[in-house]
Amino acid sequence: MASAPSYGKKTLALVQSMAPQITAAAARYGVPAEAIAGALAQEQFDQTASYENEMKAYLSSLYADTSLGIDYARGLARNLFNAERGASDYISEDIVPIPTR
Repeated sequence: MASAPSYGKKTLALVQSMAPQITAAAARYGVPAEAIAGALAQEQFDQTASYENEMKAYLSSLYADTSLGIDYARGLARNLFNAERGASDYISEDIVPIPTR
């Protein structure tokens, strides 16, 4: 049997503040109020997790952009006429050294 989900105080406060609407919906549709409250809490939990994942993706993209910008600048310093080649050389030789036998 699966364990009961654990929701934060903010989510539980939101569900509790909507008790009259939940009760009215339960009476109207003939379903237990607990089922509606649980679905609402899960939806709020999923939405919060989605925002957090979106922020992680944004920060990861920002880090990659910054890191590649620095690598490009180092590549430009290494090969003034072909910065992409200089960056590629910098990354392959200085960051990820090729093992020698």
